[in-house]
Amino acid sequence: MGKQDIKFPLLSSDDSTRRKKWSKALWFLLGIVVIACVGLAIKGDLKFLGVRNDVKYDKRIRFTNSDVVESQKAVVAADDGRCSEIGISVLKMGGHAVDAAVATALCLGVVNPMSSGIGGGGFMVVLSSSTSDAQAFDTRETAPGAASQVHNLCV
Repeated sequence: MGKQDIKFPLLSSDDSTRRKKWSKALWFLLGIVVIACVGLAIKGDLKFLGVRNDVKYDKRIRFTNSDVVESQKAVVAADDGRCSEIGISVLKMGGHAVDAAVATALCLGVVNPMSSGIGGGGFMVVLSSSTSDAQAFDTRETAPGAASQVHNLCV
C-alpha cells in the first residue's frame, strides 16, 4: 500500500489560500494608507508632499496700547514685577542704569533662581550718554580667573 496524505483542517498546507489571505490583507492596508493620505491632503497637513495650506504667517509681533510703556527718563523691565520696582527705586535714589540693572538682576536671582543669579548668566548692553557708544558685556557662566576646580572633597 502506498502513503496516504492526511489532511488537517486546522493546519492548511495549501499555499494558494495563504497567498490569497496575505494579498487581501495587503490590499486592505494599501487602501487605508491611500484614504489617510487623501484625507490629510484635503486637510492640508501633508506639507512634505508639496501640498501647501494657503494660510500666510505674519511674523510681526502684535501688541495693544496697554502693552506700550513710555517714559521721559528711564524704563526697567524684568521677568518679575517686584524686580522691576527694585530697579526703579534705585533710579529714583539717584543710581545709574547699570546700578538699576545689577539690582534687578540680583532680585531675579532670588525670585527666579533656576534661570538667573549666582551661577546663571546674562548679557548687558550699556549705552554711554556722553559718547553714544554701546558696550556689550557677556556674563555667561564664567568662573573668575583665580578659580580652581576641586575634586574629591569627601575622601
